[in-house]
Amino acid sequence: MTFFYLCHRQIFGRVIKNSLLVLLLSCSLSLYFSAALAQSDPKDEASTGWEVSDASTSELEIADQSEQAEATDQSLEQQAQAVLESDSGEEKKQLVELKKSEPKTDAAEITPKQSVTLDSQQLRPVDTVVEVAPIPDIPTRPVLDIDEDLRRQLESQFQTLQALRDTEDAFSEKMGETFFSYGDALQRAGRLEEAQDMFVQALHLNKINNGVNSISQRPIIRSLAGIELAKGDLESADQYVRRMIWLEKQQSAVRDTYSFDIILLLANKMLDQYLYRPVAGESNLFLLNSASNYFRYLIRRYGDQPLDSLFMPYGELAYAQHLKGKLAARVDNSAFFDASRSQRARDFGGFDRRAQPQRRSPLSIDTGERDMRDYLMKARRSGNTVHIVQALLNVGDINHLFGRSQLARNFYRQAWLESQNLDENHELVKGMSRPHKLPSFFYALDRNEDELATYVPKTSIPLEISVSDYGEVKTVFTEPDTTDNPKLTSRARRAVKRILFRPAIVGGEPVGTDLHTEYVRVTVRKGDKIVSSSTEN
Repeated sequence: MTFFYLCHRQIFGRVIKNSLLVLLLSCSLSLYFSAALAQSDPKDEASTGWEVSDASTSELEIADQSEQAEATDQSLEQQAQAVLESDSGEEKKQLVELKKSEPKTDAAEITPKQSVTLDSQQLRPVDTVVEVAPIPDIPTRPVLDIDEDLRRQLESQFQTLQALRDTEDAFSEKMGETFFSYGDALQRAGRLEEAQDMFVQALHLNKINNGVNSISQRPIIRSLAGIELAKGDLESADQYVRRMIWLEKQQSAVRDTYSFDIILLLANKMLDQYLYRPVAGESNLFLLNSASNYFRYLIRRYGDQPLDSLFMPYGELAYAQHLKGKLAARVDNSAFFDASRSQRARDFGGFDRRAQPQRRSPLSIDTGERDMRDYLMKARRSGNTVHIVQALLNVGDINHLFGRSQLARNFYRQAWLESQNLDENHELVKGMSRPHKLPSFFYALDRNEDELATYVPKTSIPLEISVSDYGEVKTVFTEPDTTDNPKLTSRARRAVKRILFRPAIVGGEPVGTDLHTEYVRVTVRKGDKIVSSSTEN
């Protein structure tokens, strides 16, 4: 008994001893690490990362100030800011790596430059007449037979780039300029993928050398947007254009029209994409809204330019409003049927969740007419008779499209009176003597609806018709049996009766036209034979 008691006591004593040792060791380690952390400087541990975060915060504050200054551009500002943050992440890391080997500096030294030295061609006063160079046609396929000058330029730029790789630093500004020049030559040769890679590298180096907010990025971003438009990628082009808009708003001294043409081209491409398959849907409604926002932004930002030097997209904006007027609003009607009958009668939110076609929208009428009246007021202030006549005709057209026939006739009468100050051989004067299919606005960028690509193949069928003084088709003289395409002609006869015309204006009054030839686009179905007419895809 005594033996077992001694064994148990010895084992219990060892357990207590080991537990005390473990507890003592744990306390020692805790004291050691606490002392080490107390001696370290928290700013030293996170100095690099937090400096860049402060820079990002300053960018967000700048964006907030811009949004408060221009409340109508809030959607463009927020999406452009998202593009900025996604594009500039790698460049900020590059700046951090470059600063690691240098003495510690304040966050302000790493913050991207807010002011840059601009070229004299980039800064122009507001009242200066600016000629906007059109965007060159970008080939969508490699050019097989390029001219000798372009071939020599490609070879020279390639050799220069290879030489700079051996002599210059990896982040040299000369490397970025050479990347851009070589990309421009590749773009003209139709080698879009290679050109895009060169532009991306040029943009990367430009941000490192000049700062992520530098206005000198615009030529590179514009070239990238042009490539995306040539490839048909409107989403990517939209991101680049929003980036340009954001950069310009950060530089209050920049008041040129450098971005006008690329924004105008993108917005027109959005309209073309909608017309490719003009069905009611969320994606198509988004295209129309985006195009309208861009047109309105151009008018607001560049509207102080003279009409003769820079014509604003008043016609495109009115056309977009006309297309939007055919789509009903999207409103949540989840609680609509739970309300009383009298409340449902007053509730304008009881639309179907799907975008349904409708005859007209009062909101689109008021918006489109207001934009056209702004064009008319600007034309009257300038005293330009041609623009006054065009504006009066356009205001009349948009009222005529939405059923305000009497008001439209008043504007047509005023347009005819103003046209008497023009030469009798002027195109506007001669054009009033014949009917025009609506919409027929005056656009800043030439548009030909008959040449647009469509989801289904279409062809144009000529018809001889008579038009009333209210722009409606009275009689179709062309009979299907007298043509080579009876089915297509019969289809065109039904379609032409839904077309509204601007009537001919003679002596200041709209008059009917007894005989007018109109080409009507109709869908070509499977099995239709097309004779003496070409299908348009």
